[in-house]
Amino acid sequence: MIRAFTDLKHKYPDSGLVIVGEGALRSQFEALIDQLNVREDILMPGYFDKVPSLLGCSTVLVMTSLTEGLPITLLEAMSLKAPVIASAVGEIPEVLGNGNGGDVLHDGYPQTIAEAIDRCITHTHQSNEKAEWAYSRVKGKHSSEAMCVHYLRFYNGTLKDL
Repeated sequence: MIRAFTDLKHKYPDSGLVIVGEGALRSQFEALIDQLNVREDILMPGYFDKVPSLLGCSTVLVMTSLTEGLPITLLEAMSLKAPVIASAVGEIPEVLGNGNGGDVLHDGYPQTIAEAIDRCITHTHQSNEKAEWAYSRVKGKHSSEAMCVHYLRFYNGTLKDL
């Protein structure tokens, strides 16, 4: 993501990147940021519990994770109609409807990531359509109301079997 951002920075000089979270690779990320001379353009606040607020003022959520289950941040972005670009790991492809609700990355090459971000920025109508699809999906399948219905159905079925 850092290398992809550096490539995009030439085309979008006013852009910035926020990397949220903590992990064992932080010092490597910081070294790469310094090596690529983009320290002024990248924020790394570490753990941040107000991700929805951050998503509300972001152009796109990019999740280049190598492993995931079902990330809450993805569901939060979908519920806010934020455009999403995410790695094809865990439940992400299924939740995004294999591309209907956001771009699904099948490799983590910087060029692939940069192209997906550029496409999201330049094809806003398509990005907004995907965000609307994702919003409908998260409301229908992953909202607290939808989960309540599924849990009640499960528990009622279990009680009938007793």
